[in-house]
Amino acid sequence: MLMGLSLLTFALIKVINRATEILENVGNDYVPNYVYWIIGIVFIMGGIAFFKDFFKGEV
Repeated sequence: MLMGLSLLTFALIKVINRATEILENVGNDYVPNYVYWIIGIVFIMGGIAFFKDFFKGEV
């Protein structure tokens, strides 16, 4: 379970990295900081929702 979660986290980080590279290549020389904040907040909310269900035994 922990191995799968760490692989999922690694895959998510790679996807986020690729998405920011694409955003930079679209025409912007930089990605605004709020994009990273939004990605981080969504990731944390997903982690909280997962672990909330995990500790209830629903996963």
